[in-house]
Amino acid sequence: MDAILKRRSIRKFLDQPIPEEALEKILRAGMAAPSAGGSAEWEFVLFADPKKKKKRSWK
Repeated sequence: MDAILKRRSIRKFLDQPIPEEALEKILRAGMAAPSAGGSAEWEFVLFADPKKKKKRSWK
């Protein structure tokens, strides 16, 4: 509950890679999250290279 009540929007990010262990925890949490109707249709895309990220941008 504390995380929900103290949440905030982040617009500026550090120019540092996210540790592999942290990424694994985040992905496991996402896979364990409930989905509408139990469909569990999710897809994660991770980009370590900023150039590839910009190239694949959906904007």
